[in-house]
Amino acid sequence: MQAPTIDNTQITILRNEPERYFIGIRNRNLKLSEIGKFFGPTCGLLYQTLSKVEGAFQDKLLAKPYPISIYFDVSGQENFTDLAVGFFLKEKLSDNLQQKIKEILGEEHEFINYTIPSTNYGHYRYIGPYKHLGDIWGQFCQNIESVSNNQFKAIWKEKDGGISWEEYPNDPRQEQDENKLITELYTALTTTQ
Repeated sequence: MQAPTIDNTQITILRNEPERYFIGIRNRNLKLSEIGKFFGPTCGLLYQTLSKVEGAFQDKLLAKPYPISIYFDVSGQENFTDLAVGFFLKEKLSDNLQQKIKEILGEEHEFINYTIPSTNYGHYRYIGPYKHLGDIWGQFCQNIESVSNNQFKAIWKEKDGGISWEEYPNDPRQEQDENKLITELYTALTTTQ
C-alpha cells in the first residue's frame, strides 16, 4: 500500500518555540526496520526506572504523559538512525535525579538528559499507520519551503544544528485501528536566506 499524500495546509510553522527538556535512552546505530522493537521495551524500561526513583513522580515530572522519539540523524541510504526514546519534562532534570536514573539503568543503556533548543520548527499531524512515517517525513520536510514561501527549510541532523521528533498521543496497544494512530511530527527549521 502506498503512503498517503500529506495535506500541505496542515503544515504549521512554529516560530521561536521555547526550549524543551527531554530524558531518554539513545541508540546511535539503530536499523530503521528495528525502531518498533527498540521503542516499546525502552519506554517500559524508562517508566519502570522513574517509578523506582524517589522524587521522580511521573505526574509531576513529565510534561506530556506519552512517549517521544527524537531523531538526531537519519541515514536513509544506509537504513540506520541515531534515535532516542523518552519523555518531555516540565523542567530540566536535576543532577541528583539524573544520577539516580543512570545508576538504575546501568551502563548498558545510554541515558540522555537533553535540551531541545529554542528555535523555529515545522509541525505536521499525521493520522495513520506507522509504516508510512518514512514517506510522510520525506513529504513533510520537502514541502516546508513551499509552505513557508521559501523562508524556511528543514534541518533534521543534529550536526547541522537541527533535530526532529515524533510525539505519540495515542497508544497502539489501546487504539486497535492503525488508521487512527496519531503522530505529531516536528523538525527544526533554518532560514533559506
